[in-house]
Amino acid sequence: MSIKPNRDCMRAAIQMAEHNKTPFGAALAMGDQVFATAFSTAEEMREPSTHAVTKIICRLSEQTGKKNLSGFILYSTSQPCSDCIKEILAYNIKTVVYGCEIPDAKKYVDEFQNIDEDGAVENWNDFDLINGFLKEECETLLRKFS
Repeated sequence: MSIKPNRDCMRAAIQMAEHNKTPFGAALAMGDQVFATAFSTAEEMREPSTHAVTKIICRLSEQTGKKNLSGFILYSTSQPCSDCIKEILAYNIKTVVYGCEIPDAKKYVDEFQNIDEDGAVENWNDFDLINGFLKEECETLLRKFS
């Protein structure tokens, strides 16, 4: 399947992060409509339930009363970790778009040193995926707020 990511949806994730002075933002969209946004701080990286990706999935599930979020596209300023991927799979999200990869974040954020890159990568076959989308803008967040 060919995915055409939406710049405005990714920018919603970037703006959420920037507004909250953190490098980590996420948005869930269907088509070009953003339904929810979330952010997390570097300090919150120690606890997976506080990651932006996990927060946004739980928030939208609560808002809609649905456990199946298929059809939604997840936009994240950073590659989801293996714990976030478990949430993505559990809620049946099949399309993931992100800016920076875990090695990019490790350059700037101490809390990322313990994030398992290999565990995150092994499940990518389960998704339609675009990485490096608006990467420069996402990496600017890492430089600015780490």
